[in-house]
Amino acid sequence: MFKNLIIISIFFFSGVLFSQTMNIYTTNGAVTQYNLSDIDSITFTLQKNNFNLSGYMYDENNNPLRYARVRIGQKEDNIWVDSTYTDNNGFYTLLVDPGTYNVRGESITDTSYLSNKYESNNQVTISEEKVSFDIYVKNGLSLKLYNVSFNGGGALISVSPNSSINLTFNYQIWNPTGCSGCIEWLAVGIEHTPHDAKNLGIPSQYPGVSGEVNFILTSPSEIGSYNVYAIVTAVYTQEQAFNSYSNHWDPYWFIPIGTINVQ
Repeated sequence: MFKNLIIISIFFFSGVLFSQTMNIYTTNGAVTQYNLSDIDSITFTLQKNNFNLSGYMYDENNNPLRYARVRIGQKEDNIWVDSTYTDNNGFYTLLVDPGTYNVRGESITDTSYLSNKYESNNQVTISEEKVSFDIYVKNGLSLKLYNVSFNGGGALISVSPNSSINLTFNYQIWNPTGCSGCIEWLAVGIEHTPHDAKNLGIPSQYPGVSGEVNFILTSPSEIGSYNVYAIVTAVYTQEQAFNSYSNHWDPYWFIPIGTINVQ
């Protein structure tokens, strides 16, 4: 969120006016009444207070993560409010409104590939002009994705509406603690809609199994930019994997793996 400055001008032209007076209310509660026949124009501003949130992102070994994405959002709305990337030293900064936010870190090693997916949710309350908040992330989703490719390219693609897209990537998956015998499905979709799902079997405890997987997506019919997500779910059938994706939609837990621009 960037600082918002709104300037509103009201001009009065000759003709019939519905009221001959106007009340102006100020922030301290005072009211001033003006005669409209004496006013040519009124200009006033509305300005939102923006505070600074900044810090570093570290991996499990306390190494700074450069070029990693930082997202903030209010979880009750199920949407991200803003995002930025860490610099070469793992430092990030954002301008935000006062409030309480969830902060998520996503490690992306370059602009074309998503690898060594680190994920963490933290909560921070912004009540001062400058708040320092370091993010410590770890691999907590029992899945790593890398070498993401749309139609043989990178993790960003521009296509026409209703186009078929071939999505491939390498993965490492393992059973999480407490679910050592679970069958793991990997479902992918565009925004809220699931498109494909693969049965990866019972991968066992970490380090589990590695491989390459292929999915078929269909681009949306409307022009716009769309995120592609993946989710790991312990179910028995593809239909159940689709239901898990659509019924438990929450971008805080889904893994972002690429972007489709429909033109």
